[in-house]
Amino acid sequence: MKNHEMFAVPCEGISLHHLMGTLLPGLQQTAVRHNSFFVNDIPDNILISADKNIVSSVVANLLRIVSRNADNSCIRVSAKEYHHVVLIQVKDNNTCNNYALNASLSQVQPLIGRIGGFIDINSQRQKSTTIAFSFSNMPGMAA
Repeated sequence: MKNHEMFAVPCEGISLHHLMGTLLPGLQQTAVRHNSFFVNDIPDNILISADKNIVSSVVANLLRIVSRNADNSCIRVSAKEYHHVVLIQVKDNNTCNNYALNASLSQVQPLIGRIGGFIDINSQRQKSTTIAFSFSNMPGMAA
């Protein structure tokens, strides 16, 4: 047995960084149409134990909504884990339509609620916008 195999721990869940890496290429075209791009700043060590399909769907919708309302922007995605809660932040440094962004986000709310999640939007005078999506990172959290 090799030394690194002795300390191997079976991983539950999927890496949020990897999940983001699978979502971003499909959304890149929308961002490019708006002269924008994504940066994945999510660390490799955050694993998703909650319903991966719902988390993936919510995150894809958030990124799609932000990229549609961005203009000449860097859309930065980051995340932190606090015990059993994951906080994902999507920051857009040049939002062109906050009203449309807010209206679109309200349509994602029922899906967010299914995993006990919350969403918060912080906008700075039609320019910088941060969307924070948090959820309980426990298996079986879908309602």
